[in-house]
Amino acid sequence: MTPNPLPKKKSKRKSHHTERYRGSKLLVERWTNAKAAHVAFLTGKGVPSTEIARILNDGVHPATIRAMWRRWRLPMAPTGGRHPAAVPINLYADERGLLAKRAKKLDVTPEEYLRRIAVCAISDDLYAAVTDGKFDKK
Repeated sequence: MTPNPLPKKKSKRKSHHTERYRGSKLLVERWTNAKAAHVAFLTGKGVPSTEIARILNDGVHPATIRAMWRRWRLPMAPTGGRHPAAVPINLYADERGLLAKRAKKLDVTPEEYLRRIAVCAISDDLYAAVTDGKFDKK
């Protein structure tokens, strides 16, 4: 059997419908809008890239997520040292209404109202005094 003298043609890979090329085909973005929105949602909640990668569970590396943050020009949260970080909490509609009303009395935002309460309760270890056993297991 004689070898074929003609080189094999490389088959052109079929491009995925979500691929977007950046530059002269140096980078291929292959995230669906749903995936990008999910990453953006989790990022907005303050979830770190390592946790986002774990939640997605599709093989994406945390460094890839951080690279996308930079490409999207998202403001990066400072790391290390002393800096404020957002802590989201869940409240029911009636609780949010009461919070807004009480914050308005003091002429502050609801977020600032909660921040002041949390700072004082945490620094003076006032959990038991503030909750008064309301959340204790019976």
